[in-house]
Amino acid sequence: RRVSLAGRRTAPARLRRGRLDQDRDHQAGEAAAEHASSIFPFRGQEPTLAARESHGSEGDADIMKPNAVELSFCDGKELFFSFTEERNGRDIFHAKLRNCQVPLLHFTKSLSPRVNFKKSNVTELWRRRMISNFDYIIYLNRVAGRTYNDLSQYPVFPWIIADYESPTLDLNSPHIFRDLSKPVGALNPTRLGSLLERYHNLDGFPEHEKFLYGSHYSSPGAVLHFLIRQEPFTTLFVQLQSGRFDCPDRLFFSLASCWASCLNSSSDVKELVPEFFTLPEIFMNTNKFPLGELQDGKGSVDDVKLPAWARGSAHEFVRVHRVALESEYVSQNIRQWIDLIFGHKQRGQEALEANNLFTYLSYDGAVDIDKITDEVTRRATEAHILNFGHCPTQLLTSKDGPHPARYPRSECWVPICRDAWKLKDLRCFTPSKQFLRKSAEEGIFKIWSLIDRVMVLYSDFSLATYHWSLQENGTIPFTFRGDKINLLGCGGVFLNKPISPKILKGDAAAPAARGTSTDRCIHNISNWSVSFTADDDRSISTAGVRPLSMYEGGGNGVFPGRIVTCGEYYDNTVKIYNAESLKLECSSKGCHQGQITCLDIGDDGVIFVTGGADCTVQVWVIDNPPLAHGLVDSFVLTLFGKRFGESILQVVHVLWGHVNPISCVSINSSLDLAVSGSIDGKICIHNFRTGKYIRSIDIVEVLKKDKETGSTSPAVCKLCISSYGDIVALMSDRFLHRFSVNGFHLASYDAGETIHVMEISSFGEMLVTGGSRGILSIRTLHDLQVYHEIDLSNHGHIRCFEFSTPWTIPTQQYLFVGSSDGFVSVILEPSRRLDLLNSSMSGLGLWN
Repeated sequence: RRVSLAGRRTAPARLRRGRLDQDRDHQAGEAAAEHASSIFPFRGQEPTLAARESHGSEGDADIMKPNAVELSFCDGKELFFSFTEERNGRDIFHAKLRNCQVPLLHFTKSLSPRVNFKKSNVTELWRRRMISNFDYIIYLNRVAGRTYNDLSQYPVFPWIIADYESPTLDLNSPHIFRDLSKPVGALNPTRLGSLLERYHNLDGFPEHEKFLYGSHYSSPGAVLHFLIRQEPFTTLFVQLQSGRFDCPDRLFFSLASCWASCLNSSSDVKELVPEFFTLPEIFMNTNKFPLGELQDGKGSVDDVKLPAWARGSAHEFVRVHRVALESEYVSQNIRQWIDLIFGHKQRGQEALEANNLFTYLSYDGAVDIDKITDEVTRRATEAHILNFGHCPTQLLTSKDGPHPARYPRSECWVPICRDAWKLKDLRCFTPSKQFLRKSAEEGIFKIWSLIDRVMVLYSDFSLATYHWSLQENGTIPFTFRGDKINLLGCGGVFLNKPISPKILKGDAAAPAARGTSTDRCIHNISNWSVSFTADDDRSISTAGVRPLSMYEGGGNGVFPGRIVTCGEYYDNTVKIYNAESLKLECSSKGCHQGQITCLDIGDDGVIFVTGGADCTVQVWVIDNPPLAHGLVDSFVLTLFGKRFGESILQVVHVLWGHVNPISCVSINSSLDLAVSGSIDGKICIHNFRTGKYIRSIDIVEVLKKDKETGSTSPAVCKLCISSYGDIVALMSDRFLHRFSVNGFHLASYDAGETIHVMEISSFGEMLVTGGSRGILSIRTLHDLQVYHEIDLSNHGHIRCFEFSTPWTIPTQQYLFVGSSDGFVSVILEPSRRLDLLNSSMSGLGLWN
């Protein structure tokens, strides 16, 4: 049955009216022909990326009526529809959409934000510290109907820091933080007193229309005030000001001045936007807009004046601001702010007692627009709601009580590299009984941590499985017992002529027992790339933060355990092996012409990217035909024709930008980023879901511009991406370089050794590297300098390592390290294990 509904397509501050037609086979709409970002002219500027995620289908409200829906597509695009004529148009659309049985569609059964919030397990995950404060606040905004596609419902974040004058900032001191138990309007007692006096003098107002604050903490004007320096918000700000910039003294030109205004002005109680924690470019006038001159000779408005503790760097400010958001003080007190914005103190008597009362039109359900018969009154009411801000949907009422607190750190899973001051407590254990491969002269190639086992791939491509448990085994605080070992695939049948391994410097030799299978030819493992997809995409070890959609119980496809390899195959293909039987399941060269040199697989275990000697990067989908058809571009579809989708391994995009062979690739699923490096020192950044080219970074040219010593051999050897968009590149001259996703060079450091493996730790504040010295180096990500070292040199070179995750080992994080002598070492924090034991026993009442 075909359904046709009247509606309008909403972008941040623009409406396009039309009709949405829907049937079981397709959807079409007059307003849905273009992506929302095409509405706004960007005046030729480079795109600026914010580190954030996009998600699935959700119900939203438009002008405080439950008549809108937001659709997120598998390629990252979003559409926000408001149904204008039919009162229950959104419900009709939602019901019909559920009946269409779209393969990739994920949505909640209920359109009630409060019901969805109570059924979700995200709050419990946050309490257990499995997701960050930032991710949790983003989730609360999302479930409460806030969206990036509507400025009147833009996500809201709290002011965190209250000190913008000091030269340094001590994040361990509670005095530098804002009082999260009070709304912004109540932070200054003097101002609050005058506002309360005004409230009690509103005698002519009905009781339900009385208010403390005439302005709101989140409104289109407040959002544009903060984001004025970046498009499309610059254009929207100019439109809001009738074609020109506002008076320079009213613009966002100083953080200290903005904070002072929010503390003292009776009409300024605004909170922050997510970009304060992710996007340094909002403080930088990179487009050189003429923002005017300040009065009294204070100079021109250009970049935002930052506090002294930011050391003049917008990137440093965002980094410190994000660390402050994840601090222990905020972790323990942010629930009080949540009560004010999303919880039981949002409205009613409890809001009044908390000094958190806004105009009645700010609250969901306070007025029914459809029942206002006078056209002038109706339009005035709509204009007030759209322009002066309104509260998110209330998720916790007075019956639900306060938002629950976060559990103490001693009772939760915490990354071992999270607390710098506790790194000295890390200890290394090397189980003595392990499979040692005499033919594996370069030791261990890869390690994967699963729920109850650890898989180890040696350099001779034999795959060992070890049973893993937390039960103590003698002097070792865990059990690590060998199970089986077999050769991967068909041995050397598919391989090119062997390349002899380089003689490794240092004493890497250790007594090794003869393997259980026939010795074989050795290949240089640096010419190979191997990744793993687990049975359940929660069980594969990754160091990054997982997408929120995974925590909500949706989108968790179950895939067979598979090993994906590429390298010196004679047929220049990618091959997939079954992780249990080790049999070859699929082999494909995709669109590559020549050897495939590198690969990296995303956290979802479904999408991976490869780089080749043909200078192209390609995006692949594993065993998910609906997703492959949803992502594929016309170029690849034309190449494959009717054969597209026949294989479990399918290319969907060919990414261009390099002119020399690709040497390394890295992918971040939550940010939709694929970063590739080539032998000429060039980095290219793409959105892998759409195949869209973003920008290139020529590292040699950047170093010359920054007057740093350039490399005579500038190949990019390794890349990794943090969950906040930091890119770390290892060059062939052993230098590490840190870049932002928008191309800013932020740090360089000489590693002083040949690095074989590097990875950004959970929550993205530390970089861990290992190499030819046999020392595990834990570095601060912002400056790449070594903060702590763990000496494993008695086992030779460090060839690989793997962090466990809360999905694999929920008690604490372990770090499995593979060395060139074939031994696996396990790094952990023993005192952390004792804390967890004490917490468990206390909870059971066994001791106090």
